Amino acid sequence: MLLDYGEGFDRFLAGFAPAADLPWLPGVAALDRAWTEAHAARDDALVDPGEIAGLAPEQLADALLVPHAAARWTWSNDLPLFTIWSRNRDPDDEADLSDVSWHGEGALLTRPRDTVRWRGIGVAHCAFLDACAAGHSLAGAAAAALAADGDVDLARLMADLLDAGAFARLDRAAPNRTDTFPITSAERR
Repeated sequence: MLLDYGEGFDRFLAGFAPAADLPWLPGVAALDRAWTEAHAARDDALVDPGEIAGLAPEQLADALLVPHAAARWTWSNDLPLFTIWSRNRDPDDEADLSDVSWHGEGALLTRPRDTVRWRGIGVAHCAFLDACAAGHSLAGAAAAALAADGDVDLARLMADLLDAGAFARLDRAAPNRTDTFPITSAERR
């Protein structure tokens, strides 16, 4: 299938000697692949923020947020992959990368309503999403986010992710579940 075209290209680029001077290239290729996956993912409903707001604190702590089928995220410790990738996707941008600040950053791609959207996110957002994807409770996901960035504003983080359409549903507590940390994304570079 044409949708499979490009799968693994980022791994190829990581070992491609002629591209060794372009350390950001595999990560940018991975974001292109994430866009394709988000575009082709199954349709999911979006979680209703009112349902979350209606839970008592103890219910909220034990609840699970399930990522949307189209949600893709990644974190790079050292490279501004999201900035490079997003500037190259904008047809009005000349993609001048001379002013790029070379530091780590994250990316979130979603498709809440038929169009893939993307935004830059922090390491705490990625840790929170990783924990949710691993089946951890909201309390566990919050702990993972705080472990990644002790200064994160959890309310703002949650609002950002809900606004982006990162979650499909809220599941009530799973009995006898334990949360362990740290959560480390296989997607992090």
